[in-house]
Amino acid sequence: MSAYVVYYRRGTETDWKAMQQTKSIMASVTGLQRDTEYEFRVAAIHQSGVVGVPSPTLAVSTCESRLCTVVHVTALLF
Repeated sequence: MSAYVVYYRRGTETDWKAMQQTKSIMASVTGLQRDTEYEFRVAAIHQSGVVGVPSPTLAVSTCESRLCTVVHVTALLF
């Protein structure tokens, strides 16, 4: 594999949004709404460009503070 892509959505949405591809096993998702539930998943991208099967979904809720609108996604593949 040559990269990863993080997908996320609000708990009430059906469509996933994809972040920019990264070679790191860590990613930060910014601009999230306060006091909101989100779901995340990660997929590996092979050097040929084929996107693998996404990881199991991780549910996260942001808090009411402005400081809690960033989620750090790490090692969902393991």
